[in-house]
Amino acid sequence: MVSLPSQCLLKIFENVSVSIYKTLHNCIFVNKQWSLLAISILWRNPLENISSENDVDDRIISIMKTYIACISQKSKDSLMKNNLQLSEEILRQASYDYPSHLQILNVQKIYDGITLLIEKYFHKEDREKEFHQHQLLDHIFRMFMNKCRNIYRIDISDVPKSIKIIHFPFLPDSDKCLSNITEFYYKGKTHLDFIYILSQVCTQIKSFHIEQQYQSNEGLINLFNVQKVPLESLSIDFKSNLTFFIEDIIKEKNPDNIIKLKISGNSKIFLLKFNNLKELESNTCYDNYYLRAIFPKLEKLILHEFSYISNYAFCDFLKNHKIKYLYLIDSRIQDLRQFSEAIINSCPNLVEYEGYICTKTKKARNNHLLVLFKNCPKLEKLRFLGEDTSCGINDILKYLSDYIPKKLNTLRFDPCWEFNEVSLDEFLNGCKKRLTNKLNLEISSSRRSQDINLVLDKYVRENVLYEECMNYY
Repeated sequence: MVSLPSQCLLKIFENVSVSIYKTLHNCIFVNKQWSLLAISILWRNPLENISSENDVDDRIISIMKTYIACISQKSKDSLMKNNLQLSEEILRQASYDYPSHLQILNVQKIYDGITLLIEKYFHKEDREKEFHQHQLLDHIFRMFMNKCRNIYRIDISDVPKSIKIIHFPFLPDSDKCLSNITEFYYKGKTHLDFIYILSQVCTQIKSFHIEQQYQSNEGLINLFNVQKVPLESLSIDFKSNLTFFIEDIIKEKNPDNIIKLKISGNSKIFLLKFNNLKELESNTCYDNYYLRAIFPKLEKLILHEFSYISNYAFCDFLKNHKIKYLYLIDSRIQDLRQFSEAIINSCPNLVEYEGYICTKTKKARNNHLLVLFKNCPKLEKLRFLGEDTSCGINDILKYLSDYIPKKLNTLRFDPCWEFNEVSLDEFLNGCKKRLTNKLNLEISSSRRSQDINLVLDKYVRENVLYEECMNYY
């Protein structure tokens, strides 16, 4: 076998979805080079990448056992002296330094993993379980502080008030482990003391993700204030009196550095001058905010609960921005015709769109879907959501076949669209002639028939469609 350079192999492996665990895991058994590279990826975020399979608990326990096997012999001796009987499997020193690859430190998942391990293997009274849990966690965090130098995110979301987080920022070598943290995730209103302690070590955070903060939090405010790098990404729920403090901090740190902003709730932060903002996600429902806000470099817009914004405000916002990626989530449109015209006329550079389009017109040639294809030739992904009533699109599909954007690779039909196998065949024949790559076509099971499936199968065999198109949604 010809051996590729490790850097090339690593890039290839990184493009294998980690969710396909077995695929990457099998690479371990090819040779030493493949093994080392596959392990380095699999152990970057092992607890984050566990899918919802039947053996989830067993996978988590296996990961925790591996981590315990990696702690020092001195730590293992200490655990044994405290009457925690470790198995031979754990007592053996691990053959590989798995923790050194960790990139995301999720505190709650570490706690959950140790709890599962104790429940399954150590049948003790509650007091003993709590003591041994603390012992194991203490030694695991000590190991992380000693070995991990690639952690970029710390996540203390959903950690219950009943859990006392070990103050690992005070442990030896914590400065070397935590000083490179660039992302911070927090959800809740507890563990304020821990956040304050964290602020003594973490000063390179560029991205904050804060949810459900309902009270003043001096620790969090201090964590914002001590950062020595520009704030680039902010995701925050503004249902709190913390809002005003964050607004002042952003003004001081220069909003021009922020390129990604997610706002839940209403805040005047929306009106700050973010001259370099490229991505905005919001459920802000004040028309005035959309009428006044200007983000010169905005490319990606994600809107929740869009129905609370007037079409006038939204249309005006689109006209003032060059949106390439537009997503509408949990929304209903007040005037779908006017809304469709706004997208068609204001977003000629649209690359991805997930939302609604008006298909109800007297003449198929004037249909908004057809005009969208004509006016937005750069489209690559289109996922249409359901209209309120069914709509026949046989004639539209036939016309669309001549205007399919050449780079289109994903298309989801609105589940309310009605069409037959003849018009679908004509549309897909147009795809065959125009598309540069295969198309991932998503059609609802409610619109499938034997004849429709035969047409889909035909174009799968002709390499126009991906095989996954035969699946239903």
